[in-house]
Amino acid sequence: KEFDDSLTDLLTYYEYYLLGSNPKKSLVDELKVLFKGKDSNAVLRDFKKFVEGYKKIHDSSDKLITSFWYLPWGTYWATMLTTIEHVDYKEKEELQLALRNFFYLNYMAGITLTSLKQTLFNLIVGIKNKEPFKKLKVIMDDKIKSMNVKDIVLSKLEGEVYFEGWLKAVLAVVEYYQTDEDEVAFIYLDYTSLNVEHIYPQKPSEDSPWVSMFPEGPEYLNTLGNLTLLSGTKNRSAQNFPFEDKIFIYQGLDREGNKTSSKKGQTTVYQISQRIVNDYKAGVYNKQWNEESTNDRFNWLCNNIGEIFDIDVTSILK
Repeated sequence: KEFDDSLTDLLTYYEYYLLGSNPKKSLVDELKVLFKGKDSNAVLRDFKKFVEGYKKIHDSSDKLITSFWYLPWGTYWATMLTTIEHVDYKEKEELQLALRNFFYLNYMAGITLTSLKQTLFNLIVGIKNKEPFKKLKVIMDDKIKSMNVKDIVLSKLEGEVYFEGWLKAVLAVVEYYQTDEDEVAFIYLDYTSLNVEHIYPQKPSEDSPWVSMFPEGPEYLNTLGNLTLLSGTKNRSAQNFPFEDKIFIYQGLDREGNKTSSKKGQTTVYQISQRIVNDYKAGVYNKQWNEESTNDRFNWLCNNIGEIFDIDVTSILK
């Protein structure tokens, strides 16, 4: 009852842990075979211990563990993280980090579960058997190399990332790493809570200051350097307004820079967006949003993504 997961979910994680391979039968039929001839109390004790390991993952506010919750393939990474706890894996932090990066890079590259499934089961078995971290890391690195994952990710980062399903998740993880604190407050990605904001707007009017300030804007519209995170409310307020007006709105003010009754002048909570406000106030780029400032933001975000997910982004920097 404490989890968002059903008992079926938890038993499925346990099944994957016990099997270490793709189930060939239904969950119930597989468990009947796995439990046959075993002492029922011993089975229940081990399952209870396994669920306690999952609870530790589920309740964690650690930025590394929290970043897993945006990923697809939850049955696999949840089984791995729980197995790490269940077997008391010694090189826990190193393995958790490597797994997070492995999953994210494949997610960003658009790799399918079918292409990854056998590798994922190999990792589950390796964790269960407490194989050395170096051996498990080689499995991950070899798979990434064989599918050219890092080059695909770099290519996608250079493109129109606004349309990528992973964009919000990656920006949320970058946001987590703007603080030195280990624990973070979970960022919900639903539309009412969080939106990806175009700094240079999608549809500036013909007489808008944007036309002269950033004539190249349409070329950069959906690229990484022109995007940031805002709450749903702020995003709807910012719309296609001039840059100066947007800066006010990013701070929770109205378009004239006055405090609003609802937001009370609260600056955006997201540090990756606050950086835009800080640069503007400091007069960076003469308070303009243009090609230079967009490229600078692209480089800053790419460097953060590269550092977090262990990928060399040097080749795509502006």
